[in-house]
Amino acid sequence: MTQSKFRELKLDDPVTAARIVEKFEAAGARNVGVWHRNVGDGELRCIVEEIPMGWHLSVTHAKRAKKGQMGPGRWPRWDEVWHARTELLPEEIDVVMHLPREEDYAGMADTTFHLAEYPDRVFDPARAATAGRTPSGLILPR
Repeated sequence: MTQSKFRELKLDDPVTAARIVEKFEAAGARNVGVWHRNVGDGELRCIVEEIPMGWHLSVTHAKRAKKGQMGPGRWPRWDEVWHARTELLPEEIDVVMHLPREEDYAGMADTTFHLAEYPDRVFDPARAATAGRTPSGLILPR
């Protein structure tokens, strides 16, 4: 399936992409980018940042509402999250979907997934081969 590329986002609403970048940079983030990609039922919006703990990517879906405005959408699909990860983050890092404790969810959007760089390489090809696992980590039937 051919997918469109992510493009830098320039929003016309009160929270512009430039303001988002300024806010994240003021908090200490580097390499901040705000991106979007059209999908059949709306738009994927992503924020990428490099923070002291590593890379962070948020992926959210917005649907088209009245008069061309965007409103809350659905959960991003796995292939959409994967596409955002492969296109917007460095290839050589591992990332995980972090599910923090409930009290740490303050200010998070309902339909946003967050991926965070995992500092240690999880996949060890030699160890996986002896455990009967594929490079994806799936266990092979014997």
